[in-house]
Amino acid sequence: MGLLGIDFFIQQWWIKEKLPRVNGFSYEPSYYATYLYIGWTLLLYLFFKNFELFYKYKYIFIIITLAILLSSSRMSYVMMLSAFLYLFVNSIIKDVINNRKIKRRDLNIILFLFIGIIIISSIFIYNFDDLIFLLHDTGLFGTTSHSVSMRSSDAMNTISVFLESPFIGYSLGGIAPAIAKFQGIIISTQEEAKNFEGMNIFLEMLAAGGILGFLCFILYLRKLFSSSLNIAKNLLPYNKVMADIILAIRFSLFWELVILCFNQNILRPYLWVLIAMLNAHIFLGYKWYQRKIENKQGKI
Repeated sequence: MGLLGIDFFIQQWWIKEKLPRVNGFSYEPSYYATYLYIGWTLLLYLFFKNFELFYKYKYIFIIITLAILLSSSRMSYVMMLSAFLYLFVNSIIKDVINNRKIKRRDLNIILFLFIGIIIISSIFIYNFDDLIFLLHDTGLFGTTSHSVSMRSSDAMNTISVFLESPFIGYSLGGIAPAIAKFQGIIISTQEEAKNFEGMNIFLEMLAAGGILGFLCFILYLRKLFSSSLNIAKNLLPYNKVMADIILAIRFSLFWELVILCFNQNILRPYLWVLIAMLNAHIFLGYKWYQRKIENKQGKI
């Protein structure tokens, strides 16, 4: 819409009136990319582990990929590449160990990556001055480091607030007011609070719940990841689709937690919905597996 001159919902531009940052009705394009990242990593996992299931949603995956790319969130680009390389390298290692050869699919991916790197590198080399704006606020190639310094400053402020009260937390909604107070500022509105968010979910949990509350949160996440892995392993011989879906949600949650260490804060509904989804699928998988075992024992 922004390219067509309809800019009612555009919040940021790369090139004023020419190239908008796609934000999906969100006030910040990188935030828009952050919640799209959930579905992207979930489907990416299925691409490598259960292609038949992925194939049903291939167009959704393409649309999500384009939307994230158009948001021009550099953090999302890095996280997309990281998640992809993790699965890709893992797939190649397993192929070499188990089959002593690499799948044709992975060979095609290597070829595609090689061609893509050459094309992108050539475009940047020959149009560097025109494309340098893509690196603005990162501190690279002499550009300003506003984005990086802001995130690191927010993280340090959260640590400072935690150190003032390491055992009694401020609550999740009290972190922004606490950071503002630490800087000698009193806030009274939600709009003012947005300027003092923690920007790292684990540091926020540390400041919000204190040391004991943070340990409980970490133990809960550990239990969530271990239980989902165990039930998926039990389901695999009987119901591969359900097992792969559980593992895909698990994979998606892991990478969402990683990206949220550098962007936004923990008070985001989609994060808690994702945690609830994994929790619900663990129980569904457990019930299905329990009935399967009971039926087998009944036949015996």
